[in-house]
Amino acid sequence: MMGDLTQGTSIAPPDPGVLQVIRPSAARLTRLEDVFAEQLHYEVSSLIPELPSELSDDDWSFCQRTVQALLWAALTDEPAHVAAGALRRLGAVNELAGFPQTQYLSLAHALLRAVRELADDEWSTSLGSAWISYFQWIQGHLVTGAQQAPRPARPASPPPRVLAQPADGEADLESVADLLDDEDDEDDTGYGQIMVSMTRAARRDPPPYPQ
Repeated sequence: MMGDLTQGTSIAPPDPGVLQVIRPSAARLTRLEDVFAEQLHYEVSSLIPELPSELSDDDWSFCQRTVQALLWAALTDEPAHVAAGALRRLGAVNELAGFPQTQYLSLAHALLRAVRELADDEWSTSLGSAWISYFQWIQGHLVTGAQQAPRPARPASPPPRVLAQPADGEADLESVADLLDDEDDEDDTGYGQIMVSMTRAARRDPPPYPQ
């Protein structure tokens, strides 16, 4: 059984104005949930081609539960801390499934691509910046849940020490802005400038997460 993943974080909830902007888009995506999951699967395969073998064998389920969680969190009338707790439980599930904490920025980029692909004529600068802010909030709770996930017992004899890169899952706003600048080289929406200026700052039942 997983521990309590609903306490102990200081991540600010998304601005109500952000949710107001993305909710019509999220409501439309709930009617395209399978298509959304398929598009995310395509984007994840493109941006994170070297997933751990344990996750690669079940990456469709990974995309499905990611889509279900982010749409529910965007549309629910539950308090923000309830949605945050569900996202942290998802982060713990992903950690146990082998998803690297260092790849959550790439996951946020894949989600942005998928949403933009399905938005068609609805896409705008304000909608894009709102989704980016929302994905930052989601990313923070997924990483926190991953860090709080129960760890397997250590072996009696420790394995040989090896050099490894830190896996803190953190990414600053300029990194996100650089990704979005690359994404929008062919248009004038200016998401990089939007992100640098940002601070760090339908109803559905919640998807079932392991308790």
